[in-house]
Amino acid sequence: MAESLRQSVAFFLHRTARMLRKLVPILFLVGCVADVTETEEPENRPPVVELGDLAVGEGQTKAFELVTSDPDGDAVEISLVTALEAQALESSLELHAPYGVVGPQDVMVSARDARGAITEETRVVDVKPLAWRSATTWGAEGPEAREHGAMIVDTDARYALLVGGSGYAPYGEALGDVWRFDLDTKAWSSVMPSGDVPPPAGSRRVASVPGTTTAYLFGGYGEGNEVSNDLYRLDHANGEAAFELVSQMNPPPARALHAFFYDPATERFYAMGGFGQGVLDDLWSMQLVDGVAQWTQLDLPVRPSPRYGFFYGFDAEQQRLILYSGAQGTAAVNPATDTWALDVKSEPPVWTALMVNSPPGRRNGCMVFDPTGPRLWVFGGTPDAMTTAPGLWVFDARAGKETWTEKPMMGEPPLRSSGFGIFDATTEQALLGFGNSSTGVYQDLNAIGY
Repeated sequence: MAESLRQSVAFFLHRTARMLRKLVPILFLVGCVADVTETEEPENRPPVVELGDLAVGEGQTKAFELVTSDPDGDAVEISLVTALEAQALESSLELHAPYGVVGPQDVMVSARDARGAITEETRVVDVKPLAWRSATTWGAEGPEAREHGAMIVDTDARYALLVGGSGYAPYGEALGDVWRFDLDTKAWSSVMPSGDVPPPAGSRRVASVPGTTTAYLFGGYGEGNEVSNDLYRLDHANGEAAFELVSQMNPPPARALHAFFYDPATERFYAMGGFGQGVLDDLWSMQLVDGVAQWTQLDLPVRPSPRYGFFYGFDAEQQRLILYSGAQGTAAVNPATDTWALDVKSEPPVWTALMVNSPPGRRNGCMVFDPTGPRLWVFGGTPDAMTTAPGLWVFDARAGKETWTEKPMMGEPPLRSSGFGIFDATTEQALLGFGNSSTGVYQDLNAIGY
């Protein structure tokens, strides 16, 4: 009996072992399949955001490098949270600081990939406040007080040239002197002009050619207030002043207190409006062909009213002239109260009346165009040929954002009419000065900046 039981157990164990040997490969295969079916998807890694230090001035627009990438190659969407005006471009972050917003400001950049992974980076932007920064005055060691001078600036070489103007001793005396202003030391030095030295005159308008030491001066008024349509080329290399009278074909009529500017994108010059044989509203374009100025009048159906002594600035990046106010009459100033833009990208150019609340009208004040806004500074000017209009005004020239803002600040210099100035791109400062008021005439340059 015991032997029979042992034989039965042995048989059972033998058969079970054989079954297990056949089952192991099947179990192994099933295990492999289980391993394959249970493998997780690769981890979705969040996007990478690279953004350096940020600083911008009140009223300025600046672009900063913004690098976004995704380690898994996913598409990335950027969103921004800040009190500033901000937009993410293809590879940069553009910031604009509205007037009145100064000091440290947070900018949060949120990068979200197509599968929902998010990276957030917060940077502090130092918004520098605008202020009247310095006032430079002089006596006999610099140019006498004047109005409607022509100034040319070379910020790389750190100087500005002053050419002519109209003096006050006696009043209305046309001036033909040339002075160099050192932008760093604030010192003046007299310059002896050479070549076809132009006769004394005020209100010659300047159009500089970027990247060169060449500028052109057109029009103006001389002795007895006689207006001119002469065109001069000025080579101001090394702070010198070499003039050449340029031959012209079909030039515009003589004029003063007009606009004259250069569009580097099309290599065309433009002249507009002013006072000559009456108050003018015409627009002319000019190209240099073998050294000869060839002018064409552009008869545009929509245009500003005839005017002179207006405020203007050309935005080379947008290829757009901004024009504000100016006198529409002579016996009575009758100042315009509108703001216009001239788009010279179009063929032909197109005038557009901007739907903005312009400051009270005036003529003959300080104007400086600042491309870092982009913006046009307006200081002083007269609405009636007797008093000076109060207030410092700034025009936001960004397309679609056009706005006038009055900007009162401590340390404002005396208001005046008939002043002029320049923009120093290195220091990002506008320098405004000269001119006169009912209480004085001025030998000064006053800096607005950061």
